Amino acid sequence: MDRRDSMRLRDHMTPELVLAGVTGPDREAVLDAVARSLCQTVPELDCKAVWDGLMEREKKTATGLERGVAVPHTTVRGLDRTLLVVAQLAQGVDFGALDGEPVDLIFM
Repeated sequence: MDRRDSMRLRDHMTPELVLAGVTGPDREAVLDAVARSLCQTVPELDCKAVWDGLMEREKKTATGLERGVAVPHTTVRGLDRTLLVVAQLAQGVDFGALDGEPVDLIFM
């Protein structure tokens, strides 16, 4: 695949990976909901590996940016492609964002 082609968002996501109204009282609950949706859409994923990778990454450094956006991410051994999940949260959640504001939009 040409590098330009690999950077097209449509090559890394499906309509099922665009989530609206995700709920959870905290970062862990929200990430759990998003990870479960991802694993239901992509059944070959090891859901425990996804969860463990996300939690390990969050322990290193919070993935909240600014203006309500977070970019939690992980690498899953054996997965041969990049996947993107976009999740809009029903209510803002603390992701340790740089500006201190709650996150309501996740790109994972």
